[in-house]
Amino acid sequence: MKTSNRVFASMIATLLITTPIYSFANMDEVEAVAAESSAPLSQFTPRPTKATRIDYEPWDFILSETVLFMGPSTRTRASKQGSQTGTRLQRIEDSPYRMEGNKVLYPMMNDLVQEDMAAYAEELVALGNKLDIPALPRNEQLAYWLNLHNALIITTIQSNYPGPSRRPHLIKPIKGSDAKLHDAKLIKIDGLDLSLRDIRERIVYPNWDNPDIAFGFHHGHLGGPSIMNIAYTGENLRSLLRDNATEYANSLRGYHSGRLAPFFYEIAPWYFPDFKKDLTTYLKRRMRSEVFSEFEQTGIRSKNSPEYVVADISSGYGLDQGIGKFYGNPISLGSSANLGPAIEAFLVERELKAQKLLKTDWFKRGTVTIEDIETDDGIPDEIE
Repeated sequence: MKTSNRVFASMIATLLITTPIYSFANMDEVEAVAAESSAPLSQFTPRPTKATRIDYEPWDFILSETVLFMGPSTRTRASKQGSQTGTRLQRIEDSPYRMEGNKVLYPMMNDLVQEDMAAYAEELVALGNKLDIPALPRNEQLAYWLNLHNALIITTIQSNYPGPSRRPHLIKPIKGSDAKLHDAKLIKIDGLDLSLRDIRERIVYPNWDNPDIAFGFHHGHLGGPSIMNIAYTGENLRSLLRDNATEYANSLRGYHSGRLAPFFYEIAPWYFPDFKKDLTTYLKRRMRSEVFSEFEQTGIRSKNSPEYVVADISSGYGLDQGIGKFYGNPISLGSSANLGPAIEAFLVERELKAQKLLKTDWFKRGTVTIEDIETDDGIPDEIE
């Protein structure tokens, strides 16, 4: 694993703060513990020898009914909206990015969908303990880790919705433990306790070279990569990951006015070790020409403000709005009568965004990207 000096120093500083200094003989021991806690998990290193494929049809259905598709960013800051007289609405979220990224419909999920989601996440864990995951084709392995990670993060947030101050990353999902959402050991596979961060940073990132892969992991909050409304499979990996990465690279939450999303710094040790050079090369491939021109002219002046509010249709306020609960996606229900004023206002805003996209030249003509064929990125065009 490639780790920058800055990131490694941060790891050591954290250890020094949280661990009694007398428990280490010297600084070398501190560094050894830090390295071990973030080292790749060798037992999950891909060694494909089988042609097994996994069917994700149930997860595909659940995502289609619980994730609201929002389309690409218009690169227009959403306007602030105040409270509405005569309603309980105190305005959902004033984030300028609230119209970006797909939304998980947490406040609308009834008991049945919650049970189905939790049961499916458990099935994925059981599957990981039944199959020899590293022996599967590389595409199948990657699809498994992506779907498992995202199923775990959605079900864990749902069980603790919306999280402290509507920030899911602050959730402590294990009773009696101070470990938060991304570091709590939520599952055990092949005898090893794993966290969400373990899946990303100790299994996938060290073994797959394409930066698009990092954008397939949903982090649960508004400022991170979007959650797809269909499941990853061995066949659709390349296109879905590319689409999700493209959405993020061209969004305001990804980059605007010289401010770069913190997420790019998070994945830099694995994908952008020579940060400015590697990131520029990558963004040139994923940004539209006019967005990349802005990036070239303005550069990186600072980090964008973290947007850690939960990525759902009501930004964590939904349970207080008295809305109805369904299994199905509200867009497919054909009626907004039971949604409540806050959700109705959001859907109106979403419709206005769609109308604006239809009038935008780049959206009307589609996006054509000409680039060298990527072959050595861990995501072959065909199943191995």
